[in-house]
Amino acid sequence: MSEIRVTQEKVDEIYENTMFLENTVLDKVFLCIAQLPSGFTIVESSAHFSF
Repeated sequence: MSEIRVTQEKVDEIYENTMFLENTVLDKVFLCIAQLPSGFTIVESSAHFSF
């Protein structure tokens, strides 16, 4: 098992220094983009479809 540990304080620091962009596209698709302090970017989307 790894000896590497991440404290809650480190997680909080990263979260507080992350830039979040949220947008709704075409009235149905929600996009969330998170740019971490390291420059790494996470993109997530979800869509709602109704017939």
